[in-house]
Amino acid sequence: MSLPPPGAPDRRGRPDEPGRGNGSPQRAEADGVAKRGDPDGRKAPDRAGDLERPPAPFRPRGEVVRRDEPHELRLDLPATHAHGRMARRIARQFAEAEGLPERECETLEFVAGELLDNAVDHGGGGAARELEDLERDVRMSLWVSVAGGTWSVRIGDQGGGDPAAIKPMLDPPDGVPDLDDDRGRGLFLLAQLVDVLDVERSEDGLGLAFQASRHYGAAG
Repeated sequence: MSLPPPGAPDRRGRPDEPGRGNGSPQRAEADGVAKRGDPDGRKAPDRAGDLERPPAPFRPRGEVVRRDEPHELRLDLPATHAHGRMARRIARQFAEAEGLPERECETLEFVAGELLDNAVDHGGGGAARELEDLERDVRMSLWVSVAGGTWSVRIGDQGGGDPAAIKPMLDPPDGVPDLDDDRGRGLFLLAQLVDVLDVERSEDGLGLAFQASRHYGAAG
């Protein structure tokens, strides 16, 4: 702040002299408003800031994690039908790159797609079509292996469930599925396309994991 030259009148005014500087009527009036609004001399609270802010909108993780190992493919992705279709195509491409016959590629793709749909519809995904349809952060996993003339597909979900309650759907005691249960009938028919279809607790313990295997011929 600059000071007046020596001998010049000090026009800065004093706080206790009305009409000068900080003691102007305008400032006094403003001070009066502040005092009326804050009788204790404290700053009035920002009422807008005091209001509770709404929670941030839910946004499930949209990333897809892929890991490739010798003769193995692993995916971790959101439990939606859109991501299931993508995973199905990736599984088909992997099978082709591994040298599976065309018919086996088609069967592997179909089995993987059906098990992915099952994870979305019954494994915690709530039948979500797109990422924004998910009501919580639900994931599913895909593992594909080709080795020794056998291919395997494993799908894990996060929908809870008891493997013991699902096993009868895969292999009904009387050999006949419950025709009134769409899910059970679908799993039974899927089991007819492969050599082995089993279910167990998923690796993360949050749901179930279905694994299908099929021997297709020459090892390589």
